[in-house]
Amino acid sequence: MKEIPVQVYIAVAAFLVLGLSLAWMGFRRLFSRRLLSGGTNLVIGLLLLAVTVATVGAVANLYTYLQLTAEQLVGTIEFQKYANQEYIAKLTRADGDIKRYTIFGDECQMDARILKWNGSAHLLGFNTLYRLERISSRYSETAQAETARRSVHPLAEHAGIEIWDIVNRFDNWLPWVDAFYGNAVYVPMQDGARYMISVSISGLIARPQNIEARRAIKDWK
Repeated sequence: MKEIPVQVYIAVAAFLVLGLSLAWMGFRRLFSRRLLSGGTNLVIGLLLLAVTVATVGAVANLYTYLQLTAEQLVGTIEFQKYANQEYIAKLTRADGDIKRYTIFGDECQMDARILKWNGSAHLLGFNTLYRLERISSRYSETAQAETARRSVHPLAEHAGIEIWDIVNRFDNWLPWVDAFYGNAVYVPMQDGARYMISVSISGLIARPQNIEARRAIKDWK
């Protein structure tokens, strides 16, 4: 997850201090029987605290997404065959993080969520964002996919208030959001095959990186 700028911490701290101060002032005035001014300060202070907490949750979730200004390397994925229709997928992200997952089936699928902003939001410095969601299995034969063993592994860091749910629920009230959608790419698995995964504003892209991967693509049905 990206590091949150210090300006965000300063703004959150300022709103927290202001909200707490107003709430405390409201309580004191209420105890002094100054009901109107005390009630007003208390309500405003509590509203500021509530808005601050909600904003912190939304910002924390938004920072689980990565900025995207051009085609960008996500990482590489390499497969080692363990048994028939069972592979170990080694995912090496662009930041060097390495994870291994057991994937059943014939193909491996990677999913991402992409957030695009409209022109006015671009003027404020917002770029297209993406977040990897999961890695899962696929079977070439539909009949087998209905009954065969499947595998699904999460790739996302879920923090704060889920921004995806907010956009879906209040899309009519968020004119600066141009598009918010899911995207996926899948590749055939073969022992030793390695693929490079990148992402652009149009979605995920997979490219074969060795002979085994190119052979798997060529024989793909």
